[in-house]
Amino acid sequence: MPRIDEPGLIYHVIARGIERRRIFNDREDSQFFLSRVGKIVSDTDMQVCTFALMPNHFHLLLRRSSYPVSSFMQRLLTSYAMYFNRKNQRTGHLFQNRYRAILCNDDRHFLELVRYIHLNPLRAGLVRSLAELERYPYSGHGFIMGRVRRGWFDSNLVRAYFGMSDPGATNAYQAFIAQGLMAESDCRPDENRLPGSTFSHLEQGVCHAPAPKQTSLPSAEHARLFADICTSCSVTEAELLSPTRRRNVAAARAVLAYRLSKEIGLSGTEIGRRLHVTRSAVSKMINKGSELHPRELHSSSN
Repeated sequence: MPRIDEPGLIYHVIARGIERRRIFNDREDSQFFLSRVGKIVSDTDMQVCTFALMPNHFHLLLRRSSYPVSSFMQRLLTSYAMYFNRKNQRTGHLFQNRYRAILCNDDRHFLELVRYIHLNPLRAGLVRSLAELERYPYSGHGFIMGRVRRGWFDSNLVRAYFGMSDPGATNAYQAFIAQGLMAESDCRPDENRLPGSTFSHLEQGVCHAPAPKQTSLPSAEHARLFADICTSCSVTEAELLSPTRRRNVAAARAVLAYRLSKEIGLSGTEIGRRLHVTRSAVSKMINKGSELHPRELHSSSN
């Protein structure tokens, strides 16, 4: 089955060591791997929503940019395998078969993935408590809690579900993670799901997620809208999501806000979360976009 790979979509990526052997032997290995992730993110504008490194595998939750996930992973796995083999004087494959890239386009699935990925080190005994997990530098949990920082890690998409900087948002996120420890069984959100497919809701009674904060994942429809705006207005998706005030980018963002509102039906609050602006700013953008939209359509049809 060919993999769906479009800008704006979210993928749970998993890669394991061949024959389940270790791929991270020490801190130096983990640090090198994360430095490579950071370098490739910088080159490609890929968004890392969260991650976890385990001794013999790793998890990445990626929001695709205009750069294909397949190319991102090829660069990452190739460069890390070369480093690891050189360091350990070994030859041959390091990773088992091809990595798995599982499409996520459901809010509940996304939240379960975040919790599952973050709890991996605790369930495996790499840390002994949630307090230790907050300081563990090889999982996204500490980044979202603000205890660990790297410039390439973007916690906004996860934090949006818990109120971003609202009072109590951190406590709500902590409670959600802690709830996963009380589940009767190990929550594996991707069990019985095929790579590249669209998923049904999780089974009842296993690791329930709270209702999300008026937020929804980028769907294929959203991704195509972003791509259409980028093409017709000659901007990149990174520019659309940036705070730059350049005239052409501001105009493109206004048209995007208008079309997200009128064509997809997103609320002003959700558009604000998606574009990282206030609700009042969204209203102004929509008004401006309604004036620019016919001209944008005309220019895109020429």
